[in-house]
Parts: sequence; C-alpha cells; structure tokens
Amino acid sequence: MNYSFFRRLRQIVATIASVIGLVTIVHFVQAQGSLKTPCNELAILFWTVGPPLWFFGEYWGLDRGIIGLPANEDKETCLKSIKDYADYASKIWAAVLAFLILVFEAKKGG
Repeated sequence: MNYSFFRRLRQIVATIASVIGLVTIVHFVQAQGSLKTPCNELAILFWTVGPPLWFFGEYWGLDRGIIGLPANEDKETCLKSIKDYADYASKIWAAVLAFLILVFEAKKGG
C-alpha cells in the first residue's frame, strides 16, 4: 500500500471515528435510565481496544514496509512523525473513553 493511499484511508477512518465518538457521547449523555446494555458495553469495548490497535497497526505497517514511506522521508523520520501523531490522537481517545466510562458508571444503576 503506498503512503498517499494510506494517508487518505487514515483521514477517512479518523473522520468516521470522530463522528462515532460524538454520536456515542451524545447517546450516553441523553440516555434515560441504565446504560447497561450489550450495545453500550460494546461501545466502551470499542473505544478501549480500537484506537490502540489502530496505532499499533499503523506503526507496525510502516516499520515492516507494508505501508510505503512518503517519497521524500526516511523511515526514522516517518516513524517519529507517526509516533507524535499517535501521541496527540491518544490524548483525544483517552478523553473520549474517560468521559464514556464516567457517564456509563454514573447511569448504569438506572
């Protein structure tokens, strides 16, 4: 997979994940009664496991050459850039996850 295709894929996945995150937050906040349903538990599981798996897969794919490097960048520079990106994105991911768990725990009793 060349890097320009991967970059476009990453933009699409980030946009979809952002929309899903906002919809999930609104759903959790506006929910009446208990949030303890399989669908809501699946949402918590997705936000717990999904982003770290993406970050790992992205770094691993670039490191192993599965995802091609940008034309004018060496491997170390590209991997550092990906690590920096993942660091910033993980802070957003952690905030979404923390908020969802907070609301879930507050409302799970009904």
